[in-house]
Amino acid sequence: MKRYWLFTTSLLAIVLVLLLKLTARPPSVPPVSATTAHATMANDRKNPSTGFHPNLSAPAPTNTAATAEDEPHLKSLTPEQVEQFVQRSKRSIESLIGAFEETRDTNYLQEAARRFPSNSLVQLSVLTDDLLKTNLPPEERKALLDRFKSSSPQNAVPNYLAALHDFKEGQPDAALAELADAAKKQKADAFYSERLHDREEMYLLSGFTPLEAKEAAMTQMLLPLEAKMKGIATQLAELQQNNINAGNTASAEQIAALGVSLGQQWQNKGPASSLITDLVGFAMERLALEKLEPNKFYDFLGKTAGERVQELKTQREQYSAWSKDEAAIYPQLNDPDKLAYWDRIKFYGAANAIKWLHERYGSTP
Repeated sequence: MKRYWLFTTSLLAIVLVLLLKLTARPPSVPPVSATTAHATMANDRKNPSTGFHPNLSAPAPTNTAATAEDEPHLKSLTPEQVEQFVQRSKRSIESLIGAFEETRDTNYLQEAARRFPSNSLVQLSVLTDDLLKTNLPPEERKALLDRFKSSSPQNAVPNYLAALHDFKEGQPDAALAELADAAKKQKADAFYSERLHDREEMYLLSGFTPLEAKEAAMTQMLLPLEAKMKGIATQLAELQQNNINAGNTASAEQIAALGVSLGQQWQNKGPASSLITDLVGFAMERLALEKLEPNKFYDFLGKTAGERVQELKTQREQYSAWSKDEAAIYPQLNDPDKLAYWDRIKFYGAANAIKWLHERYGSTP
């Protein structure tokens, strides 16, 4: 299937750009987004009764699936279809966020933020969207981050975003405290599984076949946090280097240990996680290891830094091979196996799904 080959090729290109940016290490890197904003915000304000209440200027153009003259079967939803889905779902949280992600029409996000200010998914969407975060005053952003931490207390993601905010505000000690709290938590949940399910439902109710709905939901899934992790990795690397320059080797190693822990946490996101997610985690960990002595044994690694770097290199090479094999295998699948493949991604993650492909159609990695 040409569509799937194009998606896999695009995935590898995105990964390459992210890895190059991670290793570039500019002097100061503010939080960045993995998505491109297509509209501007006139202003934003705080509604005392409901919390954050953004006031956005105009709807954004529809974010459609890729189309090509030689692939007339590719589908995308019209704004009318999206609005029908939202109305049919009684303007639920899930339908509003799904509609916003599908169309980039910020009116849907505005409505969700106004009506459901305490919902974790809404809070995450507001905090990670380029349109809103750019003009949100620091004090309002901090208040929203605090509410996100309260609504999702076992989730490391609010701490990641709070750390990025603290770095941006010139408060590295506060940022390190947030990241230390994040590292203690069992999960980093960006609600990918739930969002994937909601997008799939939107396509199904709009007339897509079950297979078309699963393909569209996964291939058009937004990953707003992956590039933001670059901000954390680069800021930690800068702090690590500052401590090395000051002769504070012990502090530099503690920061490296934190960076490794966060990179590994990001690699183990579970359901609906993509290969991009894992590869970004590898790159975060690699950046934390880069300034350590390669032949020295470190207790937090259980091995030398050089040995762990080699393991990460091997893992990256394996993922690259998996992506290429996946593109070759997928077109050969019958429809039931294609459906099963997408379900495995949704419930177990992409790495598990690709292993399953090899077990059924090729050699086991």
